[in-house]
Amino acid sequence: MADIAIFGDSFVDPYWMTRDGYSKPTTFTWLNELDKDHYVYNCGKAGTGPDYSITELVKWAKPMVEHKESKNYSVIFVCSDPCRLNLSCYKDPMEAVEIFDIAEGKRRHKSMLFAKQAIQWMMTDAWQFNQALLYYSLVNMYAPHFKRVLFWTVGNEYIYNNTPLTANDNMQHVSVGLNRLSIRDCGQSIYGQGVDDRVNHFQESNHRVMYEQISNWIDNGTDIDTSKFLFAGPLETK
Repeated sequence: MADIAIFGDSFVDPYWMTRDGYSKPTTFTWLNELDKDHYVYNCGKAGTGPDYSITELVKWAKPMVEHKESKNYSVIFVCSDPCRLNLSCYKDPMEAVEIFDIAEGKRRHKSMLFAKQAIQWMMTDAWQFNQALLYYSLVNMYAPHFKRVLFWTVGNEYIYNNTPLTANDNMQHVSVGLNRLSIRDCGQSIYGQGVDDRVNHFQESNHRVMYEQISNWIDNGTDIDTSKFLFAGPLETK
């Protein structure tokens, strides 16, 4: 039994949006299995970005560190798209994923003017590069306070893999992004194609791979082996 804290987007959300609503899956998922084995504090939330995730990490970690209760925790931080800003005008932080639709007027929202200007003037390639490294640095800064830390990006692998990063000895960065593994899972990208029926964007066989990989990392500090993730079959046959 270990203490685990998880932060990130839909890849680590313990609930899933289906055509029947937003609920906890009843099928085999690596998060459900992890919850059976360990004490899990999960702040994963679909549609959010690292702005939201780092805010939740700091909010949770500050009292844990102050009371010296953090050293037993293994932390999983999934870093998604930095363009998903955690704006105070959102009724739900999950709305962050819609910033481009809001900017284009596809969805009416009071942040439309800001979204348009932010995309046009702020969210340059250089800004996204810098933000990605900022989130990495913040997680790395907190790493010494925990047992071990796993930093796993959704995309933007080129930023992390082509930058001479340093990391604390107890922090592992996975070089292959989760989005790439999700594409390997079904053989295609489903980005922008509506609801993904795969819980956390993986089919069951890769949930089992993920569970094994994460469990080995928690128990032994074993590096994640992304070559174990397989093509599970095309979605139309499932």
